[in-house]
Amino acid sequence: MKKFYLNFAKSIALFSCLFTFLSCLKFKKINLSISQPNVQEISIPKKSTTKKIFLATDKCPEIEREQKLKLAKRSSTLKSSAPKEKVNKDLGIRFHFVGDEEIKKKAKISPEEQKKLIIKILSKLPKEHRVTLDRLTIKFNEDMRRGYGNADRITMRGINMDKKNFIAVFIHELGHLVDLGFLSPRIEKKESGFYDLGKPVFASDPSLDFYRISWKDDENLLESAKEEDFVSGYGATDPFEDFAESYGYFVLHGNDFRKLAKNNKALKRKYLFIKNRVFFGKEFTGISSVYTSAKERPYDSTKLDFSLSRFFAS
Repeated sequence: MKKFYLNFAKSIALFSCLFTFLSCLKFKKINLSISQPNVQEISIPKKSTTKKIFLATDKCPEIEREQKLKLAKRSSTLKSSAPKEKVNKDLGIRFHFVGDEEIKKKAKISPEEQKKLIIKILSKLPKEHRVTLDRLTIKFNEDMRRGYGNADRITMRGINMDKKNFIAVFIHELGHLVDLGFLSPRIEKKESGFYDLGKPVFASDPSLDFYRISWKDDENLLESAKEEDFVSGYGATDPFEDFAESYGYFVLHGNDFRKLAKNNKALKRKYLFIKNRVFFGKEFTGISSVYTSAKERPYDSTKLDFSLSRFFAS
């Protein structure tokens, strides 16, 4: 009897193990049959045009849009609170005022007003004209000339000149800077036969097209040149003063220059050179002076009257 119960217990244990094994096997098959379709369902081809299925790791479109709006708002706030770039009110020009303080007080225009005038003038003219201007010196010395300029510097006398004379002389000297700086050649190889204070003017210099309207070289006029081919007597002294006087006349006495150019081929060529090659097509007005006849010319155009309001309004 004892042996019977022992065998019966073993049978039950064996049957229990078999039942457990079969149950596990059936559960595994069911799991496989359920999970396989899910894998295929969320697998989307790269070039599929069907609507995207958002997985658990994807962001909700509404949430993502809200986050983008917050970021855009934050970015806008940061930009508005950022410090603005400071504008250089001096146009990048180094001003130097030289002279005794007592003499400066005698000047008809104060140093500060002179500086403001120069900046205002340069702001009305093409920015390319001042690109080579590195240093501007104003000397309060009664014995020096009214002004002189070269390729990168202008020096002005700061005393014994009223506002109009100061402006006219500055624009004349700026003409030298444009001629020797802005219009300087990029390639310097062959010499042209023109010399500026012993320094050669190269054949690639654009200003030669202006000089050769009236000049054979820096000292000699063409045989065909006449006094009427210049805007002033001072402009007939050399090709560089010819350019500077024509530049100043173009800016402050544009109407007169056009009238003179109608009856003079040389002046017409000079006017068109400055208009197209120097001022990129821009023209000025000015007021008519007494020197509009075919033959009369002033010796020094910087001493002619002109309209300040028309110049600054141009």
